Amino acid sequence: MVWIVVAAVLLAAVITVLFVPLRVCLLVLVRAASREKLLFAVDALGGVIKREWRVSIANLPGGGHGLWIKDRRGRRFLMTHIRKGKKGRRRDQRKFLKHLYRRADIQVLEVDAELGLFSDAAATALAAGLVQAVVFAAVAIFYPPKGIEEKRIVVLPRFNRACFNFRGKCIITLRLEHIISAGWNNLLRKRKKAV
Repeated sequence: MVWIVVAAVLLAAVITVLFVPLRVCLLVLVRAASREKLLFAVDALGGVIKREWRVSIANLPGGGHGLWIKDRRGRRFLMTHIRKGKKGRRRDQRKFLKHLYRRADIQVLEVDAELGLFSDAAATALAAGLVQAVVFAAVAIFYPPKGIEEKRIVVLPRFNRACFNFRGKCIITLRLEHIISAGWNNLLRKRKKAV
């Protein structure tokens, strides 16, 4: 009798977890004046999962370049190159991400940018217009099938100083059932290829 109650409670918990949406908040900051140029912050499950990475450029001996990646705990990692995977694996990952992309719900998309070229007001206005056109083109290319509930894109020209500041925020909602079904479809596709 006790096992039946425990099994029913576990089943109810699993069903609740499967249908509760997973909300992920992505934050990207670029500050031209700071030493660490790029900040990625990910917040999920109402603040239970928080990750933050700061990225700066590393000049290596011999003229090489890489990226310093520092997490919230202060640990630093050096990334010098990205290894290329097998084409089949990349194709499967692309299909997995495409399956998730179709079912994702983007609630908020905010882009704030400041751009200033101290030398000339006309050049600053043209550069700000170019940045705004690129941002709107990227949004149009990657526009999700379900649409975006709240969208705000602002590119401000700064005529009095030379600067480049960028802040992007995106809140994506996924359901755990979609992640599991995408993984299951990916696994079945691999099984069919193996046979």
